[in-house]
Amino acid sequence: MAVTLQGWTPEIERSFKETLFRFLEEVNSTKAALYLLAPDGAYLLATQYGFGRREALATRHDARSSLVLKAREIRDKPLIVNHRDESPELFDILNTAGSQHMLLTPLYGDSRLVGFVDARDKGRRRSFVDEDEKMAQSIAADLLKLVRLTGVIEDFAQEAPPESVMEEVSPALHLPAPVVAVGAVLDQTGLEQLYRCFTAEVSREPEIALAALTIADGSGVGSKVIVVDELGADNMDPLFHHQADALRSKGLDPPGPDSWSVQAVTRDDQRREIGPQVAGAAVLVFSEGWAVVVGAVGCSESGSVPRMMHRLGRRAREISTQSVIRYSRNRLARGLLRPPGREFIHLERHALSVSRLSWLTARDLGLPRVQCETTALAGLLHDVGMLDLDYERLYRMKAPGPNERQTFRNHVIEGERIVAEAGLGEIKNAIRHHHERWDGTGYPDGLAGEAIPLLARIVHVAEVWNVLTSSDSYRRPVTPERAVETMRSEGNRQFDSRVVDALIRVV
Repeated sequence: MAVTLQGWTPEIERSFKETLFRFLEEVNSTKAALYLLAPDGAYLLATQYGFGRREALATRHDARSSLVLKAREIRDKPLIVNHRDESPELFDILNTAGSQHMLLTPLYGDSRLVGFVDARDKGRRRSFVDEDEKMAQSIAADLLKLVRLTGVIEDFAQEAPPESVMEEVSPALHLPAPVVAVGAVLDQTGLEQLYRCFTAEVSREPEIALAALTIADGSGVGSKVIVVDELGADNMDPLFHHQADALRSKGLDPPGPDSWSVQAVTRDDQRREIGPQVAGAAVLVFSEGWAVVVGAVGCSESGSVPRMMHRLGRRAREISTQSVIRYSRNRLARGLLRPPGREFIHLERHALSVSRLSWLTARDLGLPRVQCETTALAGLLHDVGMLDLDYERLYRMKAPGPNERQTFRNHVIEGERIVAEAGLGEIKNAIRHHHERWDGTGYPDGLAGEAIPLLARIVHVAEVWNVLTSSDSYRRPVTPERAVETMRSEGNRQFDSRVVDALIRVV
């Protein structure tokens, strides 16, 4: 994107791009462009699908442009144009682009236009219909949630957080509610990050006697509790009561006491008098059917409880946003493997197997969890370039000629291009180099040894194992024992032997 929005990053663009892709999947438009409100009042191109480099797609629409005025006029109801003569205001835009069909979908929130989607030209030259309008409204609602969650538009972030549930054990104390991540996603990586932040935040406040981070999903509740002293231990049951009240404040029914699983950790602080106390609880992250709640007991006069809860609330929002981005990234990857109207069952099975093996191998090698996930993503998309290279004919070809072999080799270049254009730049090197060999005789660049990116080395080993052992392979599968012998014999020739050893430990 030539111009940027507030806090815009490639990771955030991925999440918007994945949601925008639904216009191609569910509405069957061939093109879609998302514009978002900038601080100067213009609408900037945030991301797009399907528009070619030669097409006249504006990167910016001023507040008085015909497209913006029309989006404001229709407010939250999409506009269907099935012939450019139907909308004189949009005639020039459609005529210049050579398009007849448009589905203009506003993103309207807080009584203002925060963005819009310009979707064009339904597949097979079909007209847009009422069902497409309903689908567009649903996608627009998800885009609006993403705008709020990521904060890319000024003054259009999270909804006002709910009041925290408090019990005052001392004179009155106002507890500001933390920033709440609404309609959020919290994956395993995010949950681990939140636990670490919780522990760190409690440690920063010496006058907190007890704190609990609780996850409730409707069927059970799990809590991580930090007990600082005996006074904190005496308040554990009341604190869980406050957390249950906080869940009820969000319309969630907490399970009974027998369903609460508690992991308690005692902090070795020097004993001290905390003074008059206050207990409170607030929901940090919630979505349909589940929530994360924080609660604490501490000195009312020092403000330790509200400070800790407010800081943790802000971190919870950041962590949830990153979880959403990872979730969107993975959905986008699945979308790349399943182009609209096409299905590649064998390729998808192979990709999923290589992805799983890549993740297990990266974990065994001691890579950080985030890098393990990136390796798994590279494994999922390692052969995505095949989809643009006559895949149906090349797959399972038993005796390819020189031309077919060269076409096949080009899949790593095509794959690199596809993932880069999709905003998945962190895996493009792994895609490009996953057929390099340790001895330098691979392709496309003849890299050798440590010059080959580690993620590419991992994916290469995982792919070969799957090709050797899978019943879906283009060659007759061998036993795992025979595959181990074959791969070990190629250590430090075709493969990095350290990676081979790691894979053998996990299969």
